[in-house]
Amino acid sequence: MNFESRSLNLLREFHAELSEGLNSLAGKTWEGHVDNFKGRSSLYMGHASQGYIVLRSAGGKEESRFLIRPAIELMFKQRAIERRPDLIYRLGRTETLSDKAWIIALGKQANEKNAFDETTFDAQLQRFKDTCVKQYPSGDFREAKLSIEELAKVVDGGEDYYNSHYRTYCKFTHATLRAIIGGLDDVMTDEDNLTMICCLLSAIETVISIGGNCPKVALLKSKRDELLKDRLNDCPPA
Repeated sequence: MNFESRSLNLLREFHAELSEGLNSLAGKTWEGHVDNFKGRSSLYMGHASQGYIVLRSAGGKEESRFLIRPAIELMFKQRAIERRPDLIYRLGRTETLSDKAWIIALGKQANEKNAFDETTFDAQLQRFKDTCVKQYPSGDFREAKLSIEELAKVVDGGEDYYNSHYRTYCKFTHATLRAIIGGLDDVMTDEDNLTMICCLLSAIETVISIGGNCPKVALLKSKRDELLKDRLNDCPPA
């Protein structure tokens, strides 16, 4: 069995483990902003990985790559919030302020003058901040935007992963010339499934952190390590 088939099969196992973990949380209530983010982001990772698996299984290698960058972004967010839960405020503020400009623009296009209630919006954002400050009094509550790169730097090895994998998959998302002409295909084909496995592992461990049951995670990590070892052994000597 070639590397593509082996890695895709392992990816399916990781996806099944995430699904089992999410199912084990059925009926449970997520308390607070951080646990809500953890639960909902893991559900979203399940959707992204399912779409990727469907496309990849159907031979849609090029099409599947459009789902990798969002998965990496979500992984950085999950890993960073796990380490620094106070960053949920800056993350939420950054994305909410982006929504503000978006909603206003939609209202203008629809010629609806009262489409956006700025007073209510600002009050809700302030309540969100007050809750986070109370829960994480020594946290970072600057009004500065929180970028994916900054989140990556919070994660062990995240900056290197951002500069290698994230920047590479951005080229597919932004339809750069290098991606359009297929200049990255040989470089990234063996990385695609492994990258999605890495993202799914983040979601699995996030589910575990809020009480989910993922009994096979240790075995799956071992299988991943064995796959990586075999790939190295298959490389010709320099």
